[in-house]
Amino acid sequence: ADNYPPMARVRLKNAAITTSGDMFKAYEIGGHRYSHIIDPATGSPAACITSSTVIAPSAEDADALATAFFIQGVDFARAYCDTHPEIGAALLVLDAKPIETLVEQASAWKLK
Repeated sequence: ADNYPPMARVRLKNAAITTSGDMFKAYEIGGHRYSHIIDPATGSPAACITSSTVIAPSAEDADALATAFFIQGVDFARAYCDTHPEIGAALLVLDAKPIETLVEQASAWKLK
């Protein structure tokens, strides 16, 4: 796999960071990419996001939100971050060329 430079560097204090994604666990069949992360609403592989990274006050919250944002997408993640200032998220969007990055700045995400 290609190595890209870091998109951000963060220092955490009393917070956690996790990532959910399919960069290394996806399958391509007939030109279509299939994630290993399943959308429970449809029973099908989640689509459009390739990576979701979340900073939250706890590892449990960060892990759950990273997966939820991966499945629900950019609009859901943005709306959630807008109403929860302690949460920060960065999502890599698959359908853009080159891959676009959405970074929602939250108090936990800002660099000191």
